[in-house]
Order: sequence, then C-alpha cells, then structure tokens
Amino acid sequence: HRFRQVVTYTGEVSRGRFGLSLTTLKDINVDGVDDFAVGAPYGGPDGNGAVFIYHGFQIRGGELISEELKKPAQVIYASDVSVGQAISTFGWSLSGGMDMDDNLYPDLLVGAYLSDAAVLLKSRPIVQLLNHSLTFMTEGKTIDLEATSSCRNSATLSVTCVNLQFCVAYGGVGLPRNIDLDVQYFLDNKVNEPRLFFLETDSTKREERMRLSRESQNCKTYQVYVAPTLTDKLSPISAEVSLALVERSYSRTRRSLVPILNQRQKLKLGDAITIQKNCGPDNVCIPDLRLTFTAPERFVFRKNEQLEVDVRVENFGEDAFEARVYLSVPEGLLYNIFQAKDNTLVTCSPRTQGSNTTVVCDIGNPLSMEKGVHFTILLDQKMGALQEPQLQFLVVANTTNSEKDGTQEDNTVLTTVTVDIDTQLTLYGSSSPENIEYNHTLYRESGYTHEEHLGPELTHVYALSNKGPTPIIGNEVVILWPTQTLNGNYLLYLLEQPHTTGPAKCEFVPDVNPLGLQLNKEAASIKLLKAQGQGGGGEVVVEGGVVEAETSSSSSSSGEEVVVQSGGGEVVVEGGGREGIRRGGGGGSSTYYEESETRYYSSSGGGGGGNSSSSSSSSSSTSYSSSSSSHSSSSSSSSGSKHSSSSSSGHNDLVRRTREVRRLDWEEEINNCGPTLCTKIRCVAGPLTDINTVHIYVRSRMVMTTLLEDHQMYPFKDVKIFSKVVARVTSLPHSINPELLPVKSLEVATPVAPAKSLDEAPEVPWWVILLATLAGILILAIIILILWKCGYFKRNRPKEHQARQDEAARPLNSHHNNGYNNHNNYHPGDQAL
Repeated sequence: HRFRQVVTYTGEVSRGRFGLSLTTLKDINVDGVDDFAVGAPYGGPDGNGAVFIYHGFQIRGGELISEELKKPAQVIYASDVSVGQAISTFGWSLSGGMDMDDNLYPDLLVGAYLSDAAVLLKSRPIVQLLNHSLTFMTEGKTIDLEATSSCRNSATLSVTCVNLQFCVAYGGVGLPRNIDLDVQYFLDNKVNEPRLFFLETDSTKREERMRLSRESQNCKTYQVYVAPTLTDKLSPISAEVSLALVERSYSRTRRSLVPILNQRQKLKLGDAITIQKNCGPDNVCIPDLRLTFTAPERFVFRKNEQLEVDVRVENFGEDAFEARVYLSVPEGLLYNIFQAKDNTLVTCSPRTQGSNTTVVCDIGNPLSMEKGVHFTILLDQKMGALQEPQLQFLVVANTTNSEKDGTQEDNTVLTTVTVDIDTQLTLYGSSSPENIEYNHTLYRESGYTHEEHLGPELTHVYALSNKGPTPIIGNEVVILWPTQTLNGNYLLYLLEQPHTTGPAKCEFVPDVNPLGLQLNKEAASIKLLKAQGQGGGGEVVVEGGVVEAETSSSSSSSGEEVVVQSGGGEVVVEGGGREGIRRGGGGGSSTYYEESETRYYSSSGGGGGGNSSSSSSSSSSTSYSSSSSSHSSSSSSSSGSKHSSSSSSGHNDLVRRTREVRRLDWEEEINNCGPTLCTKIRCVAGPLTDINTVHIYVRSRMVMTTLLEDHQMYPFKDVKIFSKVVARVTSLPHSINPELLPVKSLEVATPVAPAKSLDEAPEVPWWVILLATLAGILILAIIILILWKCGYFKRNRPKEHQARQDEAARPLNSHHNNGYNNHNNYHPGDQAL
C-alpha cells in the first residue's frame, strides 16, 4: 500500500519499548475518525510502563500535518492505576474497541505480564459545545466615546456602554439531558490598566454557573462600559470567557462515568472592539510630531537656583494617541515642577529607575491634528559629582501610533548645558591681642618652666568662609608660623595643637611645646572658642581689628579680589595678591600691613568722600613677616610707609594702584617663610557653603629674650610680627577643575612695642573728662535742690520788728462809722477823713 504521508510518533524515554503494543480504539471522541493506543511497558517516569492515547485525524491532499495533531491526547502511567501494589510492564499488551460498560463509548484493556494483571480503562462521555460564542453587540466592532449614553456607573458618572453577549449549547452521545457549566468572564485582561468594566458591578471579572439543556441554545447579555479616564485609545478593547464543566454524577447508576468537555474544541472564547478615531475611512492615524527644546547654554550652580527648560511639540499629521514627551534628567539635577504655557493641557511626573530619572509628560490623548503644546520644566540642583562639567539632556516626543519613515528625525533633541560655578572663598585673620606692649622685667631670660616665663601670650585666628552661592567641597590650608629666627632662637613659641571649629581638621604639629613647659589650665584659644560660640558664622573679631581677604571667582575667570577690613573700614585688593588696594573709611581703628613700598592717596572728611589728597607717613617701625624675603624698616620721615592706620575720629579713603597683576603660585607661597624657620601647619576644610565658617586658632608665646638680644634682626624697639595663611580650593562640585581658581594668601600682623614708663602719667581720654564734668554738675544741682526743699534759702526776721509793723497798720478808730472797710478801697490812715 502506498501512503500519502508518513506520520511518525515518538515515545518519551529511551528504552521504554514505545510501540511494543498497538491497538485501535475506534472513535472514542466521536469526531468521525478512529483513534488508537500505543503501549510502552518500560516507559513512564518510574519505568513501570505507560499507555499513549492518540486521536485520529483526516489528511487532506497537500496539507501538512501539524505537530499539535501528533501529540498524544492522553498519557496513562502505571502509577495512575496502581492500587495497593505497584504495577510493572504496564502496556505490554493492549486490546480496545469494545464497549464494556454500555455507555456507547469503546473502552481499553491493558495487560502487565510481570504483575500478572490486566487493567480496564473506561471511556467517559464527551460533551460537544455547539454554537458557543462571545460577541460585542456593536456595528463595525467600534465604539464612539463621544456618543451620548444614558448609562451611569456606581459613581453616577455618565459612561459609554455596549452589550456583551455569550451563547452556548451542547450535544453528544450518551449525555444526560442537562449539564452545568462554569462560566468566567474577563474584560480587557491583556493590558495593565483595564478600560472595560461590568456596569452592574464595576469590575472586570464575573463568574456564573449556567444550567444547559440538551441541544438548546442558551444566551446571556451584560452591559459593559468604557472607563471615562482611559489613556490607551489605540489598542483594541477585548473580552474573554472561559468554560468548564461541573463534574457531578448525572446518572443513578453507581458505576456511570462523569462526562468531560471535548478538549479539542475551544474552551476559551473572545471578542474585541476598537475606539472610533478621527483617522479617515481606514481608521488608521499617522501623526507627524515636531519637537523644539530650549535650554540655556550655561548654568551657574548657586543656592536656590533652578534650571528652566522650554518644550514645544506640534502635530502636523493625524491624531497622535498617547502622545508623550520623555526628558532624561541629567545627573546633578532633580525634577521640581512643570508649568503649562499658552493654556495647553499637560501633566508631568518623574519616573525613577535605579539612579536614572526620566520626566514623562502626557501632552494629549489624542494630540489632534494641527495642534500643539507648550510647557516648561523646572529642575533643582543636587550636589554630586559629575563625570564631566556639563549637563546633557535627551528629550524624545513619542506616540503609540507610528509615524511615516523620514518624519521621526525631529522627534528627538540632544543638547548640552555647560556647568559653571560661583564661589567666593574668603580669608579672615585677626590677632589677640591686637598689639602687645611688654615689660621685659616680668619675664625670665632662661630657666623656663612655665609658659608665662617666656613672654606675652599671642593668638592668631584664621577663618575661611564661602560667600558665593556655589559650595566648595574641599580646601587645603597651610599656616606659616614664625617659630624660630634664622639663628635658631624661638620667636613665637607654639604652646598647643591648633584648634578648629566647623568642617576642618589639622594635621599633627610636631613643633608644639618642645621644652615641655607647664601650660595654663584654660588656654586663651579655648576662651576664644567660647567667645565665638564654637565657630558660628560671621566675622572673626578678637579684641581688635579683622583682616579679611576675599576672592570672588568663577570657573571661567582668573581675577582675584582681596578685602581687608577693621571696624567700619574696608580694604579691597583687586587683581592678584596685593595689587590695587581701596580702603573705605569707617568708625573704629584699623591696621593693615604690606610688604612692598606703597604710595597712598587719602581724602579727609566725613565718610571719606573728599577730594584732597596727601602722602601719609608713620613713626619708625619694623616689619617682620614670614612671607618676606628680607627684613625692612621705615622711619618717621619716609613717605612710602609700610604701616598705615586710620583713627576712629576720621574717615579716610586709601587707594593703591599698581600696573602688575600677578597670580599666586601655591608651591611658592607655602615655601616662602622669609627670614624665619617657620612651622607649616597643614589643614583641610570643607565642605564650605554660605552658612558655615571654619576657624583655626593658633596659640603661642612671644619669647622676649629673642627680641631683646637679637639686635641684628631687631634694631628698633617697635616690631611687627607676621604669620601667614595660604589657602586653595581642591574640590568643587560637578567635576569642575579647581585649578581654575586662584590661590589665596593673607598675613596677620601683631605690633609689638615696649610699654610706656610707669612715671609718665597716662593720657586721660576726652570722654572721661566730659563724663566727670557732667557728673559734677549733676551732683551740684541735686545738692541745691535738697537745700531749697529744706528752706535753707528762706529769710528769718526778728519778732520786735514784726510787732512794730502790726501796730502801725492798726486803725485809729476801730469803729467803722465813717464807712471804712476793706471792701471800699480805703487805706490805713483814712479814718479821720
């Protein structure tokens, strides 16, 4: 015989002896084609045997046989039929095609020779579902969301409704007159956010049990509605129903078998509708979106500064459904808010995945033809390091319905914003005390055991702050302290490790108290810390003037500005280092020290606004600086004095201008100790914002024997001793190169002079004289008032004189017969008249 096609069936396991036995079953599924069974006596998961049931099928000319038809309809293992004792070699022999229980379905007999057993497998009646369907009762399988409807959901909202109908009947051989069917409905279960709901229950699922009569059609109709706030209007809205037979005994016969649904027919049915769109007769919309994104070229990171970007999208094609704009937020920024412009409807929200944030803006559903949207997005700063000092924005406009090829290039914009910074690192310095007047007889020349034996105490205070809006992550600070002269004699003897407040830390200094002197219980630096409130913000003012050096810089500039102020005065150095000084007058005494010869132009008058100028001079003095390369002095006759001062009674304006603007070098500054053997105190500070300040306190004792005995270095009695602080920025936010910022340097000076003679009467301040005079006048006035109240100024007269006055005033005739009385304007002596 010549077969049309050869069909090969394969067992499950090797050496299972699949095909050892074979038998026909006749038509057990009542489809008009005979079925057969194949035995595998050593098959199955345990090797005890298995029987494979295959349904027959028709082969039409030229039609290929699908793999689904080759699969077994059922596999029965030995373990499925074992009762008590396990059965082996199950499927060694097969015999089928006979109805053993008279239910009109052929059964199968399976033999197992090693177990000396035979197993009878009965066939269950098969239920054939007839004309079963699930249908949306609408024309054209579309629904118009704009159409008016009388449907209202449980929230009394007007919604668009449609009828959903399910119909089913059953038939078959050897079946009861009635069966029960479990029916489960699922609405729009293919999407994450369902859009279709049952009107009665407001749910997307429904279960029911239907009683069916043999060969009788049964239908159910339900009203379903579309959610009014749906976003996906493009994909179809589906409904699905799942069917299952309720297994129960349908016959009074004890051995009758429960029917089963035909597994070869559809037990899940579905239908779908689409939303009517303004897309022409083909109901297919092809949009054409055009995106315009605008951002500033440069952005300066400063406090409370927001970056604003502008977004415009226009649609030059058909309706765009679920049109959205995706904006990737660069590292270093945080999404704040969006602002709709030109009365457009837009909603934006951030979506975070890991460390990446994307702002998703819904711009229309649909975004109609020839329509557009306009909105802005505000982004806040987030302090963090960037790989590069720039912000890269990727913006994409997208829609669920695709555009034509060649029109998508204008849907994406990639732009870069350069990041700038604005920092103002400021250095302050002060001396406590502001100046020293010493009496050398109070100190020892040798045999030191206590710190007070060396000389007067001197503390220099340094402060760093950032007046700019951009924070400074890290700073490096080096203090050059004139510990010894070039001869090796101690000048400023360090007593203790430097104290810091704020975000700062100093390295261990090995040159502290090398003689092991006994220190005071409460050091002056600790007192200063208490007075400053443990390093709070603001200027450092320690018993005198403040020296301030301020630098305002950005990533694209190299200029420098240094401000030195005391009391109400101010000194500004523009350019590099010390070049270009401007000083505004104010109340309070102040002192500023410089290295090079300088010519001052001063103007007198209130507030320093005068036009007259004069060359200033000073008394003889000596400047001793840790940053100078040589020792210099000035006498009273020099016009280019290195010492300038303004009294509290006047307001002077001092201006110095030079031609050269020099940028400080870090290595040169920290290694230039001048004519001293200095100690380098290294510290790190940061982060510095506009609300915190770093203070560094260095306490020492001035060694008097060095000043008195080293006449070569100190030929004059008046001396100025300098310390120096050098600072630079080492780390900035967003990977900005800190080398773009200049190095800052500041000197703190302390004038030192011998105390005045004790025999010389000190000058009494004018305000003391004025107060004493006023107090004397006040006391005199109080004494006069008390004497007047006591009657001290009232005059006392003798009694005889008073009696003679009374006698002269008595009338000659006491009778008033002549009409004299006090009321007729008569006077004494008129009685006779």
